[in-house]
Formats: sequence, C-alpha cells, structure tokens
Amino acid sequence: MKPKPLPPQDVLKEIFDYDPETGVLTRKINGNCLWHSDRDGYLRVNVLGSKRAVHRVVWKLFYGHDPDTVDHINGRPDDNRIENLRSADHQTNNRNKTTGKNNTSGYPGVSYVRSDNLWLVRINHDGKRKYIGMYKDKLKAIEARKNAEKKYGYTVRNVSTEPKNAE
Repeated sequence: MKPKPLPPQDVLKEIFDYDPETGVLTRKINGNCLWHSDRDGYLRVNVLGSKRAVHRVVWKLFYGHDPDTVDHINGRPDDNRIENLRSADHQTNNRNKTTGKNNTSGYPGVSYVRSDNLWLVRINHDGKRKYIGMYKDKLKAIEARKNAEKKYGYTVRNVSTEPKNAE
C-alpha cells in the first residue's frame, strides 16, 4: 500500500528544521524532537494531525518530492542522515533487511539444519526463494551467500562471521 502523500515541501519547511549531517528533525516552534519510535524502530512524527515516518518527511524536506520507498542503507531505522537514505523499489528495500531474531548463523539466508548437520544457504530474487547449497562449514556457507548477494545485487553490510553454537 502506498503511503499517503506528505504536505508540500514549503509547508514542511515552515514546521521543521532538519540537520542532514546528524539526521535530527526538530520543530521550528520550540526546537524539540517530538517523534517516537514504532515497534520496528522507525521514528514517527505528527505532521498536521497525522503520524508520519520521519525518514519520509526528511526525504521530502531535502529533495522536495514524496519517495516511493526510502531505504536505510545501513539498516538502522533510526538513522535518518540524508547520506544513509536512498530511494529504492520494494525489492531493493527488502534485500537490505536486517537479520531476523531467530537466525542461527548471524547472517541472513544462512541457517543451520540440525537433522542434516549442515548449513543451508538461500536467497530471494524476483519474488522467488533460490536454493544456493548446503555446507558443512558455516564460514563457507556465509561466503556462498555473499557471492549470491553480489550476483543478485544485494547491499553489502558488515556482519559477524563468528561461529555460533549450532546445537
């Protein structure tokens, strides 16, 4: 579902100040940061009676138009520095997701299959989950996933490759 359009840039500039180096959005009337964090860690702010994502407000303040999707390049939803934001399609934004809580490897797309005592590697591309392979060694599995990410145009991130206990 496409978000509701924001007010025009000139209206937003009357309400907010934005520091692109720190990513901080403040209200002009009192200089306060009156935003809150949602359950996913994204900052939200009240704009003319409607709760809006801070990163979308920042985008419009800086560039003057509503984005389709704004991606946080480093994966931190509370980092709204302009250098960390980019316009992206839905697929690119999904590729840049952080590792889930239940992930056993510390790296997205790599999971331990206890019954086989192997690491399973998969990647999503064009709406389909692709099988990359099964590996005895966790680091080889992560390497295979990184190679698949390069092949399919994923954003490269620094992640831990320290082995976790697979049991």
